[in-house]
Amino acid sequence: MKVNGPAVPFGKVPDFHHAGGYALTPGIDKEFFDKWLEQNADLDAVRNRLVFASEKAETTIKRAEDGASILSGLQPINPDKDARIPRGSPNLSPLTKADVA
Repeated sequence: MKVNGPAVPFGKVPDFHHAGGYALTPGIDKEFFDKWLEQNADLDAVRNRLVFASEKAETTIKRAEDGASILSGLQPINPDKDARIPRGSPNLSPLTKADVA
């Protein structure tokens, strides 16, 4: 079994459906998925409800669309304004023109 993820190589059309930034993986056996959730209950993606299922596709799509603003921590880094990048240091001062001359 292959579980789809939201990443798609540049220029490639995904061969699965997306909703709200989530990749949908239809046809997963409920008993299998319930056991997988139980075995992986400590994963951040499970605890933060980034991995979920529903027996109805419409319900899954709606939930994915509702969760579109949830950040997983796995999105690409934005070097200009990303909270994961440390800013400045108490031991360093900004460069001046004299420093680079």
